[in-house]
Amino acid sequence: AQTHPAGNGNNTLPDSVAVAVDGIGGTHGDGTISIVIVDDVPAAHNANAGALTEDGATTTVGGNVTTDYNNTFGADGPAASGSVSWGTVTATLGVNAINLTDYGTLTQNANGTWSFVLDNSKPATQALESGDTINVSLGYTLTDHDSDADTKTITFEINGTNDTPTITGDTTGVVVEAGNADPGTAIAGTTSTDPGALTAGTPTVTGTLTSHDPDTGATATWSGNAAGTYGSFAVNPTTGVWTYTLDNSKPATNALAEGASATETFTVTVTDDKGATSTQDVTVTITGANDSPVISYAAGNAAGGVTEDGTLTTSGQLASADPDTGHTAAWSVSPNSPQGTGTAYGSFSVNSSGQWTYTLNNGSAAVQGLAQGQTVTETYTVRVTDDKGAWDDQQVTVVINGANDTPTITVDTGNPGGANDMVYEAGLPAGSKVGPTTIDVDGTFKVSDPDGLSDVASVTVKGTTILIANLGNNNVINGDHGTLTITSYNAATGVATYVYHLTSPTTDVPNVTETDVFGLTVTDKTGANAPAAITIEIVDDVPTANADFGNVTEGALLQVNTAGGVLSNDVPGADGYAAGGGVIGVRAAGLDTSTAVTTGVNTQINGQYGTLTLQADGSYTYKATANAISANATDTFVYTVKDSDGDTSTTTLTINVANVTLAPVNQTGTVYEAALDTTTTGSDLTHGSVTGSNPTSPLETVTGQLAVTGTGITYTPISTTTAHGVFELQANGAWTYTLTSPFNSGAVQGANTLTGAESFTYTAKDTNGNTVTGTVKIDVVDDVPKIASIESQIVANAAGAHAGDWSYTPGADGLSTIAISLANQASISQIDHSTSTYDAATGTAKYTAFFDAAGTQPYFTVTMKADGTYNFEVINPVPTIVVTDTTALNAGSFGGNNYGLYLEQIAVKNNIPTPLHTDILFTGNAGWTSGTNLGNQATINSNTHGLGIGSGQTLDNKESITLKFLQGDGDKNSSTHPTTAVGMDHVTINFLQGSNGDAMTGNYAVRVITYDQNGVAHDQGSMNIVNGVLDISSASLMYGVSIINTGNTGLLVGGTTTSVTTATEIPHDVGLHFNVDVVDGDGDKASHGFDIVVDANDGHQATLTGDAAYDPNILSGGPGDDLLISAPGYNILTGGGGADTFKLEHLDIKDLITDYNKGQGDQIDLTALFDKAPAVDITNYVHYDTSTKTLSVDTSGSGANFVDVALLQNSPAAGTINILYDDTQHQQHTATI
Repeated sequence: AQTHPAGNGNNTLPDSVAVAVDGIGGTHGDGTISIVIVDDVPAAHNANAGALTEDGATTTVGGNVTTDYNNTFGADGPAASGSVSWGTVTATLGVNAINLTDYGTLTQNANGTWSFVLDNSKPATQALESGDTINVSLGYTLTDHDSDADTKTITFEINGTNDTPTITGDTTGVVVEAGNADPGTAIAGTTSTDPGALTAGTPTVTGTLTSHDPDTGATATWSGNAAGTYGSFAVNPTTGVWTYTLDNSKPATNALAEGASATETFTVTVTDDKGATSTQDVTVTITGANDSPVISYAAGNAAGGVTEDGTLTTSGQLASADPDTGHTAAWSVSPNSPQGTGTAYGSFSVNSSGQWTYTLNNGSAAVQGLAQGQTVTETYTVRVTDDKGAWDDQQVTVVINGANDTPTITVDTGNPGGANDMVYEAGLPAGSKVGPTTIDVDGTFKVSDPDGLSDVASVTVKGTTILIANLGNNNVINGDHGTLTITSYNAATGVATYVYHLTSPTTDVPNVTETDVFGLTVTDKTGANAPAAITIEIVDDVPTANADFGNVTEGALLQVNTAGGVLSNDVPGADGYAAGGGVIGVRAAGLDTSTAVTTGVNTQINGQYGTLTLQADGSYTYKATANAISANATDTFVYTVKDSDGDTSTTTLTINVANVTLAPVNQTGTVYEAALDTTTTGSDLTHGSVTGSNPTSPLETVTGQLAVTGTGITYTPISTTTAHGVFELQANGAWTYTLTSPFNSGAVQGANTLTGAESFTYTAKDTNGNTVTGTVKIDVVDDVPKIASIESQIVANAAGAHAGDWSYTPGADGLSTIAISLANQASISQIDHSTSTYDAATGTAKYTAFFDAAGTQPYFTVTMKADGTYNFEVINPVPTIVVTDTTALNAGSFGGNNYGLYLEQIAVKNNIPTPLHTDILFTGNAGWTSGTNLGNQATINSNTHGLGIGSGQTLDNKESITLKFLQGDGDKNSSTHPTTAVGMDHVTINFLQGSNGDAMTGNYAVRVITYDQNGVAHDQGSMNIVNGVLDISSASLMYGVSIINTGNTGLLVGGTTTSVTTATEIPHDVGLHFNVDVVDGDGDKASHGFDIVVDANDGHQATLTGDAAYDPNILSGGPGDDLLISAPGYNILTGGGGADTFKLEHLDIKDLITDYNKGQGDQIDLTALFDKAPAVDITNYVHYDTSTKTLSVDTSGSGANFVDVALLQNSPAAGTINILYDDTQHQQHTATI
């Protein structure tokens, strides 16, 4: 397409084409082809789009002008913009133009679409009538691309229809039934609120209905008149006004109760001029009103009559009718009732069924005042009221007929609450005076007569008639228990006063009130009479039992007579106690006194802690049970008393029982087995079966006196024999125990006390029988054996037996064994073996010592006998031995320094019958055992001269050498070392001086330590090396010896020339210390030592020293010269043959010297007692009394303070007693006194 000029319609547009033609022959020709192009234009068409109908099914019409109605834009196509434009819209109804928007909505779009929506809700639409048509024209233009345009018109119609009218207005109404007003509701047009008043209610209701028809010029006609259940309904056919009229005469209407409602619905129809109709229901509510009830009755039911003292009641039945459904009827006496609900003559009432009743108040003065034939008429109004308060009244008439009356007499009841006048027996002279005690009461009685007091003729009191004129003149009437006096009478009031006086008690009957009754009768002048009575209640007096208490000691008897018995504080009351006594019963236990006790009098009643016997007269006894309580207690009984008319009172009798506490007295006595003997002496109950260690003592018997605190204490006697003794207890508490045999108290306990060995339980009782038990225990002190003394002796070193004495007692337990031991056996070199035996059959112990271990070479025996003697027998005396040297000490062969150096086969003297060689171990600066500190150990340094210590070769200051003696092994080989130590009693060591072994001359002091078999060191102090020889002897065996150089000379032990020469060795004294054990039957042991010194008779005194552990010491010398040294305590010294010295070392006691003999050279050594005496005269220090044979010492030298120190039994003559003593210079002197 070509672009043509705008808006020119289908114009033409020229176009040309140049043409050139070339021929075959080369010719050429030009030319033009002209073309005319005719422009295309759009084509729009008029079109009718159709019709819409009011309230029709289709409400929309429309289309698209670019595609519908055969329209086209042509070859040029639509304009780029504005291809569709809308023109004028016209709408006409008939000849009138209208506004299309009143009927609907027109929409025209630039894209060529359009629509119209008919709105049936618009009033203009609904106003279209049937036959009305609205013609609508829509102009539009189509423009193509080169602006060519074409304008056309689209038409459509809107057709009207007939519309149905609609109804609005009053569709409901309310009417109210005519009836009675509610209580408190004012009646229309009045101010009355009386629920009985009638109200017309609301009988009609109207309303207006309006017809609405959108069609212009439409008319409306109304219809719907109808008759209903409760009324009628009518509607005005022109105006639409309707009216409902309630018919109050209809039963359905009247049946509506107040508050009830019913509805009726009527249909009203409106019709327009086209015959279209519409209906509307109108609903009318009928509200019920209360209808007043109506009273009806049968003939005669609205009247009645009563008669004084005759027919006292009358009644009638009324009925009620009420049209209201569900109504109720309530009957009452109307507030408008002329006489209300009653008068002085009677009372009027009506029940719920409508029955009225009149009750005559026959007792009223008004009624009784009616005379015969006299009447009174009363009018009452009965009202029935429905449930809504509407009512109806009905009058009722009652006629009251009079009659003749009887006089009356009434008695004032006296006490408050209507009780009779009351008097109390307790106020009588014999009364209990407990509680009220009134015996006089006053009161009144009243006479009356409906016909007047003047009609009263007399009053009769308990059979006595008193004319009314004389009544009150202190008329006295005797009753059963008192007097009634009428003290006054008031003729105006009819009141008489009286006084009652109680004079005697009544006889009480259980559960019956006791009274004194006075019958009364009033009589009028016509003879009519009426009775009454004055009743006086007599309150019985009752006994009062008061709680009683008694006091008694546990186990004792409490006796209480009548005067102090349980009735003494009780009150019998006016009736007095019952015959035979006031107490009628008693029981034990409990505090319940609410129940009387009727048994148990004069019977033994068992209480908790004793027995009670209670008599009727109140006297009683209570026997407390002994041993019944452990603390103060009470025993309570309940008893009852009774008076003469049977009244009882119950209370308690409490016995306070005081506890008796008997405290046991437990005693312990001690007896001693040592005192046992076989004779009955002193306080002994019997004698023993054995003899103790102290039979003269009375302590095998012990006595005691029990003393339990209490009254009249006695004891249950006891006489009993046990396995070990006899015990007796007397009634007065004195007891005795005698031990008859010992107890086995166990092994090795010593003199112990066997606590509670015997125990006896006793019972003590006081006067009241209370008891207590206690114990008497017997402690037994065990007897033990005793060794009083054993004689120590000096015997000769010669075969033979030596008798001795010893004093012992085995004790009550008897002898079991005797054992002998040698306490210092280990230190006796001669003894290598021993045996100790005991022969129980003979009571003999024996000790035997042997020189050899095999027991083939006996040395001695000791025999201890049960008879108190012993025997020491030397079997083989220690021999005198000749010793020959077999080996020299060749120190040079030892070979240098050695810490331990053995020397073989050195012949050292050991005193046994057959000498043995001994080996010696040398050590330097070291003791044999621990406990000896000799410095640091040094070597034994040997050279050809001898043995020295350390590098210096000699034994220098503070250096030491130790020799340990060993049993020889039989060879001289020092490489074999014996180990068994042996003891020596004599050792000789040769010394040289200087490392060159120079000979020593004179004395040189060294310190010596010896060792016993156990290695214990014994420091012997300083000893001298005399001319190169150290000679050490000891009474006890030496198993080793240490020599310490305390000087400044270097020493050597031995040398090549050291040897032992042949010599004769005389044995030394041998001191034997024995120990003897005596064991009794229960294992107790007594020990005692004694000494035997075997005198070698080597020319020196044998010494025997007392032992401080024993007292006494018995020292007996031998045939030679002896030294007897006393010990502390008592000493018995017997010198025997030879020149004996008796050395007294203590002033504590006087010793006995049995055989002082100056002719044998005896002397008494007093050097230990004083050291101040002069060398010449000692008479102020020592004195001998020949008359008493007593030697005395004054250690002060004053001559005034002598102390006896010895008794010289053989009575030496004065001037024959040799005394040794020290002077002030400690020089010993000899004197004879």
